[in-house]
Amino acid sequence: MRRARKAQLSTNNLVLLAVAAVVVTAGIWWWTSTNSQTPEPSPSPSPSEPPEYELVTYTGFGFSFEHPEGLVFAARGLMGGLDHARPHQGDIQSLDSEDIPLIMGVIWLQSESAPDLEDVLDTVFGLAQESGLQLEERGPAQTGTKDGREMMYQTFEASSDGTPLLGAISTWYDEEAGRAYQPYVVSIPEIYGEEDLISMLLETVDSFEHVGIEAETELETYWPTDGWRVATPEAAGIDPAMLDDMIDAVDSRRIGADSLMVLRHGYIVSDVYFAP
Repeated sequence: MRRARKAQLSTNNLVLLAVAAVVVTAGIWWWTSTNSQTPEPSPSPSPSEPPEYELVTYTGFGFSFEHPEGLVFAARGLMGGLDHARPHQGDIQSLDSEDIPLIMGVIWLQSESAPDLEDVLDTVFGLAQESGLQLEERGPAQTGTKDGREMMYQTFEASSDGTPLLGAISTWYDEEAGRAYQPYVVSIPEIYGEEDLISMLLETVDSFEHVGIEAETELETYWPTDGWRVATPEAAGIDPAMLDDMIDAVDSRRIGADSLMVLRHGYIVSDVYFAP
């Protein structure tokens, strides 16, 4: 099927994808090191019956999606969280859980126009391999739609420290948000099979909504029951240049800070992570 060629990601976004590859190689393989044991020989080559979970909704950073209850998400910081004071690009990922042998995450990248989705996936996997991921095989790229937009998804097989891993990742461009969204799920084949992960990924994509980032002069008063909302510094009455100066000062003085979050009127206006 012939596809129209879309605008490429900017050089800046390619750098972000390189950092996103670190998420794949260094972050989501927690389960293999903390919980994985050599499985007993199984009489059937099929994966064991996957555990069932109730679904709950995550909301933050301008979007929402459904996920298994028990997963807790946090900004990884590898992509700068909210990109300093500008909430346009970043990544979240579920934290380690001994009860759920599954990792879910979302990467979002700012782009002024729709990138070529196949190029996005090619770049992610290529840079992941350069970063050390033992990528064994990529499944065929499949296309679909997300709210009338072109969506692409793909499974992959990999390994980490000799442990086989199975994952699925998707991508689409949301012109309203100006973001290319990339949800992903990863587990081990003994728990989830390829069809399980594809089904879970597509359910996540289907539930995914861009809920918007507050940019009004007057912010709505709310109680953060479901998490903190996000606003631009201008909307919260903060000079973004002064905020950037403060961030640079903290970073340059090497005071040992790992991260810095600024909230005003109940809204996150900056969420910054410092090396390493």
